[in-house]
Amino acid sequence: MFHLSRVIQAVRRNSDRLALLILGVALGVRVVIALVQSTYGLSGIPWLALSAWGDFNGVYIPWLSLVQHGYLPYRDFYTYKYTPLFLYVLYPFYSAAAQAASIPIVLADAATAVCVYLLAKTVTGPRIAFAAAMVYALSPFVLYYEDYLWLSSQPMALFIVLAIYLLNTDRPLLSSASLAVAVMFKQEAVFVLPAYVILYVRSHGKKVLPGLIVFLAVVFVVSFPFLILAPRDYLFVLSYYPFFGVIPASQLEPGLVGALTTSASSGLTGYTPQACGVQTIPGLYTGTICGSIINLQEFASSIVLGKLNQIGFILSPLLLALLAPALSSVRKAPNFSQMLCTYSLLGGFVAFSTFVEPSLAYYFVPVYALMFAAIVDVRSLALAIATALLSLILPEGPYQVILPIGYLFGLVLLQDATRSRQFELTATSA
Repeated sequence: MFHLSRVIQAVRRNSDRLALLILGVALGVRVVIALVQSTYGLSGIPWLALSAWGDFNGVYIPWLSLVQHGYLPYRDFYTYKYTPLFLYVLYPFYSAAAQAASIPIVLADAATAVCVYLLAKTVTGPRIAFAAAMVYALSPFVLYYEDYLWLSSQPMALFIVLAIYLLNTDRPLLSSASLAVAVMFKQEAVFVLPAYVILYVRSHGKKVLPGLIVFLAVVFVVSFPFLILAPRDYLFVLSYYPFFGVIPASQLEPGLVGALTTSASSGLTGYTPQACGVQTIPGLYTGTICGSIINLQEFASSIVLGKLNQIGFILSPLLLALLAPALSSVRKAPNFSQMLCTYSLLGGFVAFSTFVEPSLAYYFVPVYALMFAAIVDVRSLALAIATALLSLILPEGPYQVILPIGYLFGLVLLQDATRSRQFELTATSA
């Protein structure tokens, strides 16, 4: 909230009516979508490839209910795998009404549109920056995941974009604090750290140590209560790996142990799988299938999607590797910080998907925020709009990485074309 107030003060100081207009439009659209969801309930949109997750009601609300009953996350229920701020920022609103817990997510998402504008305006004019912010504010991908499904990439995304904006406007210590807050909302924010450190050292080398101290201080202050009350559990849950051994079953959330016991004794030992046999789908699949297929066309589609995903899993790291020298060639571009941070996030998600668990589509909300903040002219604006539309038809999986990579390649090509054009004009005038 402190950093959000700084943004609001900056807007007032600059009499920036465009920023206020962006906030009004972004907030208005999100309030309408949230009211529709609250009134008619949650349902997937059939023609969208985007996945529909009911985590807000099925996961976040039970977590908040446990907190209300005096249970401590990490120690008493370890399915809460995020850093503390996400749960405890939602909790005061939940105390007023369960659905009100969505308010911080919706507000943060609206504020992110303003931060996209402010960040884009550091590298382009106010009109293009306004258009960039509106692409984010009206992006169906973002609206669906953060303002309809109320998922957890916000407020983390807000503070990531704010951190880059503060760094670009010569406020490195506030930037370090903002990035630390982002990490304390959700630890996926650390994926931007490699790029952030490079940018920080490049522009504020003499303030690296103070910036590091500020970052660690914020992380420590937020983590301190849990390091005192449940240090082993806190580190275990946030690490994703059992570095400190397996948490005993007594520390499962209330009711889960009983549910697991009931499931284990529900007669599954007498289950016999259906007969297996060889079935051929011409041109697609020949192999053993157990059980029966009700919808052959749907099964064939899943086979095709599986093959496409296999191709995507191979392509995504290769394209990332190819993108590195391409980005290096445009390191003097005005929007290089946004591009580099987007690249860093994508690399983190690829590694996360490979070694931990699949990166779901909604994880990429901060990626889109930084992508749109990299818009510098009409051509990059058109590229961003096309990318926002294409994001609607991509299934969950590696192509959620490949689309932003393609966008970054497009930006690099546009930068090269601009430099070539400037060179030609200079040569002609000479």
